[in-house]
Amino acid sequence: MPRASRTPVIVVDGLSGAGKTTFAHALADALGDLPRWDGARILSLDTLYEGWHGLAAGSRCAEEIVEALASGEPARYRPWDWQTGARGDEEVLRPGAPVILEGCGALTSETRRRAVLVIWIEASGGAQERYRRAITRDGDLYEPWWEVWAEQDEARLVDLGGRESDGDGAAVPGGGGALGEADLRGWADFVVVT
Repeated sequence: MPRASRTPVIVVDGLSGAGKTTFAHALADALGDLPRWDGARILSLDTLYEGWHGLAAGSRCAEEIVEALASGEPARYRPWDWQTGARGDEEVLRPGAPVILEGCGALTSETRRRAVLVIWIEASGGAQERYRRAITRDGDLYEPWWEVWAEQDEARLVDLGGRESDGDGAAVPGGGGALGEADLRGWADFVVVT
């Protein structure tokens, strides 16, 4: 039986509150207007994180999904149920129309290697603006977890390519990291400031 054609995967990443989800939806709308594809699907890492301490688990799950789709195979995953604090029933993402993978941790060395396009999103007002947006969006639910999430978000930046905190919660280029001095912005095909 022949395998399905490769599914184009677009990665949209940035720190929490940068505007990734808003951008991903606008991009999906724009792709839907192109005659080549019948729309684009969005897979938010919010459905993959294992709770407030689960950014790394969400990234690993995203890698598995992208690997399957890039190989022309259906991607099977169990979304996180934030109400029960456990994985839900298996879902299947079939090959075909483009998939926009969006969220903190969507960009890894593996997803970068397999993506057709990587977009890094930054907030024009830096850390303060990101915080304002996130709390406006999620309110009381997110506020007690902001620091826990920010620590994971910054840790992945250092692990991936050498961005470290400037002490005010904003990531700055130049830290060490597993990939040396590379800056994650350099991993992106485009950087969008919202």
